[in-house]
Amino acid sequence: MNWPGLAHPVRRIFCIGRNYAAHAREMGAEAPAEPVVFMKPPQSLVAPGPVQLPRGRGAVHHELELVVALDESGPAGMALGLDLTLREEQAALKRAGLPWERCKAFEQSAALGPFVAPPDDWQALQFEGRRHQAADTANMLFGVAQLLDWLGRHWTLRPGDLVYTGTPEGVGPVVPGDRFRVAGEGFETSEWEFV
Repeated sequence: MNWPGLAHPVRRIFCIGRNYAAHAREMGAEAPAEPVVFMKPPQSLVAPGPVQLPRGRGAVHHELELVVALDESGPAGMALGLDLTLREEQAALKRAGLPWERCKAFEQSAALGPFVAPPDDWQALQFEGRRHQAADTANMLFGVAQLLDWLGRHWTLRPGDLVYTGTPEGVGPVVPGDRFRVAGEGFETSEWEFV
């Protein structure tokens, strides 16, 4: 799938869970000793604009994230995005010890803004969304370089891979009619309307 601002089609979407200690606490979980990884298909991506929420599947929560795009030499760009989660389904899957794909990889579950050039320092980025979430990458449990190194030990990272790097605390529900705006210094501002 082609995406504006990227030289390569999107191949895979790696997503990192519990990468901020405060978010792990708000979800009633321990901070992990190593990255928690799940994946979404490229077909889950949705550009700024309208987002169709699933119906009849319980609450959908927003999770604001820094997204990193890769090319042949490593990070090729950064963007802001939302990892949308069917929270009640996730809780049931966790209790049963089952994978998260059903609650994480549904259609239009990976909102993604435009990419801009990567920074010199990944540990100095601040961004925010709506009223509920603000992030500082200095608070990540696993920084961008650590995540890429760890992922590269388990998968061969290739041009077109994306990494959603985890959400800070402040996740919450979105309902039809809500708008979610994301912004940060050095990022393009984006907004999604949930329908």
